[in-house]
Amino acid sequence: MIDTLRYTRDLQAAGLSSEQAELIVRSQIAMITDNVATKLDFKDLKSEFSLIRVEFSSLRSEFDELNKRFDRGIDSLNKKIDKEISGLNQKIDKEISGLNQKMDKQSVTLNEKIDREVKGLHQQLDKQNVTLNDKIDREVLGLHQKMDANHSNVLLKIDHSQQEIIIKLAILIVSLFAFFSAIVKFFQ
Repeated sequence: MIDTLRYTRDLQAAGLSSEQAELIVRSQIAMITDNVATKLDFKDLKSEFSLIRVEFSSLRSEFDELNKRFDRGIDSLNKKIDKEISGLNQKIDKEISGLNQKMDKQSVTLNEKIDREVKGLHQQLDKQNVTLNDKIDREVLGLHQKMDANHSNVLLKIDHSQQEIIIKLAILIVSLFAFFSAIVKFFQ
């Protein structure tokens, strides 16, 4: 507790008038009491901290729910990707089967034609076989390139989604870390 009477008398003894000394003492006391924490201030602070704990508990629950939703989202995304890949594989298998049947039909037709004209057409046959093989190679190469492009696109989509989720989780973790750090600093 501050002895204001003694402080006022000391100022008067130093040569200040009674009004000046009282004004200085009142100003100093007001400054000190405005900047000193009281038991009520600490009680209010404790209440606020309790509210923060409740809010933090709520945030933790929300975080746990977000984590569960994230896991469900990843599972759902994996299932969709698996289904998409399975569908693409079936489509590719179907296309390859169709191309094989088409190639088989063309081969049979060519073989029948070759059998009928075999004696005089050996040079022409060799040329047609080379042309046919080149065409088949280009078609197969084109199909492989399409398959590779589709596969790359699917992988890029998966990678992009995972990166977005990781970035959001990192932001959430950094925010929670900053929040906890602020609480710890506040109470130190």
